[in-house]
Amino acid sequence: MKIAEVTRNLTQLTRLHVVNAFLVREEDGCTLVDTTFGGAAPALIAAAEQVGGPIRRIALTHGHGDHVGSLDALDERLGDTVEVLMPELDARIHAGERVVEGKLPGSWPKLRTVPERLAAGDRVGSLEVVASPGHTRVMLRFSTRAIAH
Repeated sequence: MKIAEVTRNLTQLTRLHVVNAFLVREEDGCTLVDTTFGGAAPALIAAAEQVGGPIRRIALTHGHGDHVGSLDALDERLGDTVEVLMPELDARIHAGERVVEGKLPGSWPKLRTVPERLAAGDRVGSLEVVASPGHTRVMLRFSTRAIAH
């Protein structure tokens, strides 16, 4: 995993040259934004410790497999000390609700971890959740936005 400091409080983690996650340094540790594909949990935990402390929150921008792939492994390793948050619509899809007719585009892996549901305007650590149209026609994707100093 490639680790690149974007700002003093924001670190980009790149896996397989195309999949990104981000660590936001907070007063109490780190907020991890997305988890990349499966198999990344040990590297994500190590990267957080390297840049600012333990992972305290996991904020998922949306529910596709390249964003939630390591979520269950992180949840197993980190336990109840970590908040897990996902946009409302995506959490409903992962909970098994049928929100559209037909097959959903993209990869929607089964998750054991049940995230808290996010809406625009919510706060995740120092980040504010901002509604942004998703990259598929059927979902509303939320992204986290922060002015990192």
